[in-house]
Amino acid sequence: MKKKLLVVRDGGGFGFETSRLYSQLKSEFDLSFLVPQDKRMNREISEDNWFEVEKITSIYEKNKLKLFFAFMKSMFQIASLQRRHKFETLLCVGSSIAVPMFIVGTLFRTKRVFIESHTRVNDISSTTKILLKFGLANRIYVQWPELANQHEKLLYKGNLL
Repeated sequence: MKKKLLVVRDGGGFGFETSRLYSQLKSEFDLSFLVPQDKRMNREISEDNWFEVEKITSIYEKNKLKLFFAFMKSMFQIASLQRRHKFETLLCVGSSIAVPMFIVGTLFRTKRVFIESHTRVNDISSTTKILLKFGLANRIYVQWPELANQHEKLLYKGNLL
């Protein structure tokens, strides 16, 4: 029986990077997708196992209270999914939804893997800094060997995407 893996399928560049992993993962795992935005932006997902959650960041949203409530709502949605489906591993490429997702994963003692985006060449993202500060990820992979020198818990294993 394949292990159950919940993969964040965000839009834009993170979605493109995640889709590159898809072909490698689908033969080894029972995949489900967490979609933190409008479903219409993710039409290329043909799997039955995908779940929409509240989007927590927007370059246009400046209201901190709205962002806080969106963050909390996404946490409760993810916790509900984890309780129902009992995913063994949570995987996220670059997206800030990793923070509430990995808080839930920590509470449920689920493995949590974060892969930093290719676009992070000179410095790690704010999301990665938060995951490191609070110890929310079991593993964090970076795409450039120089980035692995920025923190002892950053791993470089070659090009993963």
